[in-house]
Amino acid sequence: MAGKTDPEFEFVLPDLRSLFADLKAFQPKLATDVRRDLRRSGDDIIAKQRAILTGRLPGPIRKTGSELRMVYPKGRKPYLAIRNVYETGEGSDGGVDDLRSKIRAGLKTSVTSGKTRSSVQIKTTGPRNDGYNMAKVWQARRFRHPIFGHLGWMDQQGMPYFWGPAYDGVEDMQRKVQKILDNAVATLSKG
Repeated sequence: MAGKTDPEFEFVLPDLRSLFADLKAFQPKLATDVRRDLRRSGDDIIAKQRAILTGRLPGPIRKTGSELRMVYPKGRKPYLAIRNVYETGEGSDGGVDDLRSKIRAGLKTSVTSGKTRSSVQIKTTGPRNDGYNMAKVWQARRFRHPIFGHLGWMDQQGMPYFWGPAYDGVEDMQRKVQKILDNAVATLSKG
């Protein structure tokens, strides 16, 4: 089950439940086909996300110092704060990466047609480790983790894979969803 801050992208649709009820009453196979097509509407976005996750591993990251910077929070007064400065290194090709393969496998498009909410969403079920959704952690630009076999922690560069392709493909996905729903309504009106 996804938490409030898990990577998730959603289209809210008007009364999908009654449309599916009408389709099932008219032709049950048509309802199944429409639901399947809606689940496939996010395939292009998911393919781009998986391509990012298949690419080069992110390089190491290390703290190089700190600087005084103005911070502009929403709805509050700006203030000066000390922020860390990081340097990133070159990534590497290949290597065994079970985490990224589990994140790739968890990416999916789901259709919800309940009493209170109707939507089509792209989300990841992501692997969980000690209560953390690792798909969310990997999405960050930088995260900290314990070093295996040593006492201490290290910074690691993340791999923002989710939101870029989602924002780039949002209009295309909206068109696909609208076309699928228009075709379903047209089929109902013919019958």
